[in-house]
Amino acid sequence: MTNLKTLSNAKGIQGQIITIVTPLAKEIAQRQLAFMKVLAEKNNQVFIVTEFGIEMAELSAVVDLFKAVGKYLLTTDTLVSMDVFSGTSGVEINAIIARDGEQFKFNTNAIWAGGYNIQCEHLRYIVKTDLSKGNDKAFAQEVIEAHKAMTKLERLQKELNNLKTRVAINNKEIANAKSMTDAQIANYIIEKDYLDGAWYWTAEFDAASTKLSESEFNQMMAEGKKRKIDFWKEQNINWKVENSKSLSKSIAKQEKKIEALK
Repeated sequence: MTNLKTLSNAKGIQGQIITIVTPLAKEIAQRQLAFMKVLAEKNNQVFIVTEFGIEMAELSAVVDLFKAVGKYLLTTDTLVSMDVFSGTSGVEINAIIARDGEQFKFNTNAIWAGGYNIQCEHLRYIVKTDLSKGNDKAFAQEVIEAHKAMTKLERLQKELNNLKTRVAINNKEIANAKSMTDAQIANYIIEKDYLDGAWYWTAEFDAASTKLSESEFNQMMAEGKKRKIDFWKEQNINWKVENSKSLSKSIAKQEKKIEALK
């Protein structure tokens, strides 16, 4: 998986810029993740920071920068110098770029954007330079493709975690169902009127309203109770066991997809 460390080894101006702004990217990522954690806590949610999440946030910070400067810079440009300054209000990047034997000032200012209904605090970049727009799509391509791959990996990982969660829930419910006695299952059916089954436990023999004898009625009720209990076990144990088997196959396929992207 391509990350900032591997991207910094890229040849030319792109690799140089990534090396210089990596500390800034890490700072931006930490601030964004802290913002998201506070936002989650306000909504009574749990926000867990993982190593992958940190790498994703760091790469996202570089992508935002490259999208801004990539409108002007060319892969054939030379980076003469670059200084990076950051503070509570934003970021300032001052650089000298050499192109066709001439040197140009290249300054980038960025302010933090947030406020109402903002899910993730981010920087808005403003470029000031004498350079004409280069429109070199190749300049930011490698960084953007790396970000797309990480985004896909993140999506696959979330899907994998959801699959594993569903299996865990199944296993817990299966264990709980297996621990219940027929009497406990019957109480559940009566309490919830599970599949309209409570009638088999609550109905009483009434000779005036049925052609059945009392023994035939009792036998019908006993058979009905057994069917309802057996079906409850089928639905809450066997069906979930089969569902977990299917989910396990999906988990294996998902893990192969994730491994192929790493």
